[in-house]
Amino acid sequence: MAVELRYFGVAFFEVKTEDGRTVLIDPCITLCPGSPVKVEEFKSPGAVLVTHSALDHIGDTLEILKNNKATPLICPRNIKTYVTRNGLAHAEIGTMVAGMMREAAGVKIKAFQTLHGGYLECDDGLCLADVSLAYMLYLRPNLKLLHMGDTALTSDLKMIGEIYKPDVALVPIGKFVGAETELNAYEAAVAVSWLNVKKAIPMHFDPQTQAASPLEFAEHVKTMAPGVEVIHLPLGGSLLI
Repeated sequence: MAVELRYFGVAFFEVKTEDGRTVLIDPCITLCPGSPVKVEEFKSPGAVLVTHSALDHIGDTLEILKNNKATPLICPRNIKTYVTRNGLAHAEIGTMVAGMMREAAGVKIKAFQTLHGGYLECDDGLCLADVSLAYMLYLRPNLKLLHMGDTALTSDLKMIGEIYKPDVALVPIGKFVGAETELNAYEAAVAVSWLNVKKAIPMHFDPQTQAASPLEFAEHVKTMAPGVEVIHLPLGGSLLI
């Protein structure tokens, strides 16, 4: 059996575990230009993970959870406040800060703080701020998947590589429409060299204005971390790992 990874744009990945359960990470659909999927397609996911409070990462979490009331949510604390204020007081919510580990959908999930921010304005003027996170999913003894969320280059990535040893990294390399991400293609390749992963999958770039960024990222990785395989997934593309 293998784990299936599917990419749907921005930082949205679906992870299907070996026992058939699904984990959605940063499910941005409505705001994603050219999204190949619709919200209603995601029925009974095993868990939804959100890295931080930005609209392109919270995405359609509220609607997915309203349609699937038994699905647990893993997120920073301010997102718990946001979803409970918006009709999800019933939800099973596991809040996370750096260093915590929880289990959802049969998967152990560890949180790392990233060099980024989480900030959200509510309709009544309340501002919700908290940490921005990356998540490590322990999918089997020899497969640890790191979703980096959004981050600038930080030496914490070296620590993650040396101590926690991820096998696959989902790496932000550019920008979402109208919003910059801190890592450019070169800096993202430096991060990959520090993480010492086997595979790196670029994400969070604008396929219209940054179509060349995955190629630039792959070239930099080839120079700085020649043993790493870079896999560019198109929107809707999947990979067995």
